[in-house]
Amino acid sequence: LFRETYRICQGPSLQGRTVLLKPNILIDAIPSRAVTTHPAFLEAAIRFVQEEGAARVWVGDSPAVHRPDFRPVQSGLYHVCETTGAAWLYFAQDTVVKNIGRHTVRIASAYERADVVISLPKLKTHGLMMFTGALKNSFGLIPSLHKARQHAVFSTQQRFGQFLWELNQVCPPDFVFMDGIVGMEGPGPSNGSPIALNVMLASADPLAVDLVAARFCRYTTEEVPLNVIGLQRSATIRSIDDLLYDGPELARLIPDHFKRIRQVGIRNIMFRFVIDRFPTIRRLDRRPVFRPERCAGCQQCIRICPAQTLRIDPDCKTRVLIDDSKCIRCFCCHEVCPHDAIDIRRKIF
Repeated sequence: LFRETYRICQGPSLQGRTVLLKPNILIDAIPSRAVTTHPAFLEAAIRFVQEEGAARVWVGDSPAVHRPDFRPVQSGLYHVCETTGAAWLYFAQDTVVKNIGRHTVRIASAYERADVVISLPKLKTHGLMMFTGALKNSFGLIPSLHKARQHAVFSTQQRFGQFLWELNQVCPPDFVFMDGIVGMEGPGPSNGSPIALNVMLASADPLAVDLVAARFCRYTTEEVPLNVIGLQRSATIRSIDDLLYDGPELARLIPDHFKRIRQVGIRNIMFRFVIDRFPTIRRLDRRPVFRPERCAGCQQCIRICPAQTLRIDPDCKTRVLIDDSKCIRCFCCHEVCPHDAIDIRRKIF
């Protein structure tokens, strides 16, 4: 299936080349949670690349909170590397500086050292961007907490989407295989629920993959900010109707029910202006709400918070306090919480 799809989509030659496979490893979670690219999917991709004659196969990603000795053991991805002979790379060990728009960003040097980069995103929902796909998967090229800093700099949905698009123009993947065998619905990208979709999507253009994949989450193109930005800026794709789709009829594949992320923020511009400037009224907006009865005190949320607005209650080690006036609504804390102790919702009091 990988070989035939790669041929149809005219992927570049892999013979004698160094190939970097970039899965989605937000956190090192067990496969049944559908947080990461499934290990069976990664193994199939590695076997395909090896059979196509690649000289070297590298696998790497940077999770949200990146320890110096990070290896994706719980997810099974590191074991796949061991059994197939693919080399697992530590992205934070060697970085290069790239200009993304008017900003400089560090990315893993493996991107430049590889001859071919193949992205292996997971089809999931995303609290801030509605949907996480191939374009969002490139964010993992930025190692360690450098990613959290980008949330601080690009602190709105629109600005973050523009940054992701520009990152993909500077560091595009050469090909995409999206793991939609079992996707995630509900409060993704880490605390949602697995949903069997039974699809693999592939293309040499990550925007093409995301336009189709968003349909499986039952989003229209206009409801996914990054897809809207992509259509506005792409030199080749102006509409999903421009795609040459080769596969079963989409209407037969899309699930009847899918728990989507609610649209973040309030669309009325004047109300948005008032909310951003008056902390009391700002509580009307969706924000992180911490649930101490589920908190284990791991402090992953505090480590990743780009605005440094979180702290542990000195009287209760499993209660996280938030300075709501400083929260930038990036929802990084929600992404990395391994205990589903953070909700994203409105809380008036």
